Order: sequence, then C-alpha cells, then structure tokens
Amino acid sequence: MKNLEAAKADSNVTISGMLLYAKTVDQIQPDNVYHMSGNEIAVKTLDLNKDFADIRRTLDDIAERYFAIENQKVACI
Repeated sequence: MKNLEAAKADSNVTISGMLLYAKTVDQIQPDNVYHMSGNEIAVKTLDLNKDFADIRRTLDDIAERYFAIENQKVACI
C-alpha cells in the first residue's frame, strides 16, 4: 500500500486495502477496519460453507462498499 501511495503521491488519492479470509472453525473470526498512517485496511471473513447465493451477496456487499465509490479518487488494492 505504501508503494502505491508513493507512486500516486501527486494525484491526491486515498489508498485502501483488504484482507479477505475464508472462515475457519476458530471461535474468533476477523472482521474489522483499521486506519493506519492515513490508510484504511479492512479485514473480513467469508463463510464458504454457505450456499452460493449467500456467498455472492456477501461479495457483492464488499464490492459495493469498497469499490463502488463515486466522485472520489480512491485506489484500492
């Protein structure tokens, strides 16, 4: 993220990233958003044991939240 931020330093963009994990049997599942050094980093868990329609809805929600940002200069990795 920092390399992309440096490469786009003159374009006034905000850099965001996401770690997407498959759900495990562990009791604690990652699901949070962190702000570090001016960047937003989301950590999400996807339950692959659900039926495909539910998985698709979850992925669509993620795509809408993180990639369908209108009228803003944002670079997501």
